[in-house]
Amino acid sequence: MERSSCRLLLASVVLALACGACDPEVETLTGANGQGAGVSGTSGGELCSTPGGQRVCQGPNDCSTDDCLCLEDSFGAEPNALGICSLEMGPWLALLFDCPDGTVLLYDITCAPWDLGKLFCDSGASHKVRFLDYGAFDCEPLPEPSDCPETEVLKLCGDACGAYDDGELCRGRSRLHPYSFCMPSGVDFCRKEEPYCSAGSNCFVYNVDEVSQPTADNLGICMPAATCAAAEAELPGGGVCYPAEPPP
Repeated sequence: MERSSCRLLLASVVLALACGACDPEVETLTGANGQGAGVSGTSGGELCSTPGGQRVCQGPNDCSTDDCLCLEDSFGAEPNALGICSLEMGPWLALLFDCPDGTVLLYDITCAPWDLGKLFCDSGASHKVRFLDYGAFDCEPLPEPSDCPETEVLKLCGDACGAYDDGELCRGRSRLHPYSFCMPSGVDFCRKEEPYCSAGSNCFVYNVDEVSQPTADNLGICMPAATCAAAEAELPGGGVCYPAEPPP
């Protein structure tokens, strides 16, 4: 299957789940004790919601599923599994692979604010969150460097490094990679073992912690060959640029 097809398939799954929130007759996917929407738990507070208003549902704190399409990744296999309320996610679900600077990755497929990742951490579910380089989420805040290192080709971005151009995405800041860098928006993904990208692009894979490296190897990013080579040479924290070829 082509990389772009895989990307669209994953996107369709998440959007299909999220769009259930538009239908008042759709019940919670996996409510507490196997019940649907309307199962109540803790009313909220700092254990169940972020300062930005995103809520979690079910889980060890028995967070409420009232007015909540509770999305979780065990599909019922894990009783009362911690999930996210899709009605509170707003634009985050729609972003999918184009996660911007300052966010984290939830369930390996969708963007989330850092404080939602921290809420998962505080509920014993840090394994469901990753940094944008696909490294393990350690519950610590993202680095906020005050200066920007000089680079010859790679365009670093973020608060310390300045803005990015229209049509670009500023992405990747994590504990091991303190700076995001500019890449085209709408990127496709590639694998270390099967580095298929469109013509003129290569496959960049972040260097992360040993346990998470196999995941990062399977979630490389297709980007222009020059950007990929510059990221390998100049990105603080490191990564590898693998030569790619068009999908068969």
